[in-house]
Amino acid sequence: MYEFINKYKNKYVNYEDLKDKAVFIRKNDKTYFGEVLNQRKHGKGIIAGGNYFYAGDFQNDTKHGIGYERNQDGTSYDGEFVNDQHQGFGTYWYADGSYYEGNWCNSLKHGEGLYRKGDDIEYYGDWKFGQVDGKGYLKTKKSKYEGEFKNGQKNGFGIETFNDGICYRGQYVNGKAEGQGLLIGDGFKYEGEFKNGLKHGNGKLIVDNVEFEGSFLNDQKNGYGEMKWPSGSHFKGYFLNDVRQGYGQMFWQDGSFYKGQWHNGKQQGHGRLFNNHRLISTTFNTNKQNIEEPNIPQLSTIQSSNIRQNITRSRISTRSRISTSCSSPKKKFCQRNSTVQNN
Repeated sequence: MYEFINKYKNKYVNYEDLKDKAVFIRKNDKTYFGEVLNQRKHGKGIIAGGNYFYAGDFQNDTKHGIGYERNQDGTSYDGEFVNDQHQGFGTYWYADGSYYEGNWCNSLKHGEGLYRKGDDIEYYGDWKFGQVDGKGYLKTKKSKYEGEFKNGQKNGFGIETFNDGICYRGQYVNGKAEGQGLLIGDGFKYEGEFKNGLKHGNGKLIVDNVEFEGSFLNDQKNGYGEMKWPSGSHFKGYFLNDVRQGYGQMFWQDGSFYKGQWHNGKQQGHGRLFNNHRLISTTFNTNKQNIEEPNIPQLSTIQSSNIRQNITRSRISTRSRISTSCSSPKKKFCQRNSTVQNN
């Protein structure tokens, strides 16, 4: 008896608890040693078999109260149980070394909790029946995100900062930027509409002090838009796949202007050119050599959908009452040390 208890003892069950009031029960491939009531496991006890064991509280033949459980697949749980289910506050260790510490309902993560997987992923925030849902903070190897989640993905308003310094602030749908948002990076700023993580719809883009305001499609300038350069030159017209295409008007800082057709970013087709105090109406097949046009920087800002997590949160006491309801999960954290002594 002593050897059995000593092998599986932990902070919840020890020899002194059981030496005068425990019985052995063997059933199938498992052995129970602990207190009983009406021939049912009730009180403190240990059940073990193969690579599985549980040490803690029982009630009416089920794990109920505080206990530690180690499963055959290498996972383990330390915390509160209700009718054999994880319920209340507890810590669950996965076989790969990751863990979740927080609130549970019917063996599902529910309420507030912290999930950490090495240095790859860390999430702290709200959960709903096993999925990230509500407000939370997520850190991955590529970015940090703080905002709203739904069904395990970024959904709603959030702020995401990438390791390269780019920051997005706005709406998300299914993990990607969608709706109104603001994207800022080194030398550029975009404010406007997004879809599926790309600039899509109406927006304003500033790159190296060159401004474009107009229509975007799949992260490129498409449709009508206006561009302005710091020198005072500006363009009004149509774009296709990030270059001027169709009718447009270009005004240079020296007073020259061109109004007419564009193809692949150059004057081509019928148009009117005013230069050197002369107005020319003709058909163009290339840019006029004596007109120097400022460079038009292009920018692609495909949003990354990867998330990760890092949080440093203080843990609070593990002592808690057992919750038998899913409606009001407890929110508390603590530093846990649930090592089971094996001799």
